[in-house]
Amino acid sequence: MTSNVRRSEIDNHTMKFIVGVIALSLAYLTETFAVEPLDSISASYWDQGLWSGNIFVGFLFAIGAFMQTYNGHERREK
Repeated sequence: MTSNVRRSEIDNHTMKFIVGVIALSLAYLTETFAVEPLDSISASYWDQGLWSGNIFVGFLFAIGAFMQTYNGHERREK
């Protein structure tokens, strides 16, 4: 029994859009959930509150995962 079901793939435009949304919302969300005002986005990692640092690390992992799955258009872009 072989199934002919194709797995849906995320195309490059969708991946770039998702990474862009994550990157643009990173600064706003880390500042919103920070306990005290932040000097930089990376300062949210050391913030005393729990949410700001978790958002920062989670978004970096998400961007890293999308970067690893990006194949590019040509062989040399892999």
